[in-house]
Amino acid sequence: MRKILTHKKIVMIGGLATVDALFFGLTNPARVPSLWLIVGYGFVVATLYAGLRLVLSVGGVYSPWFQRQGRPVGYTTGVLAAVLALQSIGQLSLRDVVVLLVLSAVLAVYYDYSKTKTA
Repeated sequence: MRKILTHKKIVMIGGLATVDALFFGLTNPARVPSLWLIVGYGFVVATLYAGLRLVLSVGGVYSPWFQRQGRPVGYTTGVLAAVLALQSIGQLSLRDVVVLLVLSAVLAVYYDYSKTKTA
């Protein structure tokens, strides 16, 4: 467990979290151009992705199954990023969340099916 706590992923997440805190602490969303809001959104998505990868790394200490789960991190990050984007513009509803979950499940099944067909 000690090896994971000194791993470069911890440093990367700490750096991304610091950049997020500085970026959103020093900008006013009402006054900055839209491009800067998109850049900030990219920072948040990168931090979310790195955090989910870290959770899988820590889980990999307890079970090798977690180490093989790279693709679901991308799906999960995409769904959470879409939910965050919809919520930030005030367009998030329960129906949107259900549609995103169903579409991501279909995408995951399709990807796994195509992977087994080509192998």
